[in-house]
Amino acid sequence: MAQLPKKNQQWIVAKKPATGIPSKDTWELKEVPIPDLQPGQILIKHLYISVDPYLRVLLMDTHPNALKIGDLQHSGVVGEVIAKNQNDEFEIGDKVFRYDGWERYSMSEGKDCRKINEMLSRISRALGILGMVSLFCTWTK
Repeated sequence: MAQLPKKNQQWIVAKKPATGIPSKDTWELKEVPIPDLQPGQILIKHLYISVDPYLRVLLMDTHPNALKIGDLQHSGVVGEVIAKNQNDEFEIGDKVFRYDGWERYSMSEGKDCRKINEMLSRISRALGILGMVSLFCTWTK
């Protein structure tokens, strides 16, 4: 078995833009340890992270789910299962979509993950035309 990563990199909200477009100092890159996998968990390596216009709204204090200084920025992500501990729902190498943080790795019990069929299209499309955008279109019919 390959050596598992010990450190994770996370983009944390460092300051909130007063107006306009966020700048590079809106976020701070932090390195944190990756805890041991608990029974039932999977470790996901993030391959693609969505950067959508609605994320700007999450930085506004007027939003009910507004991010605070020190919070992990989150959005839709596509990743690959690279390790598991007593989880029969996923295999090493499975590609998944979930809402998660802007970070290199994350852990999950899998209930919030949707497997991606790589035979249908490129996995990055789960963040676009095969993701929330198309789901929204079907909900509004």
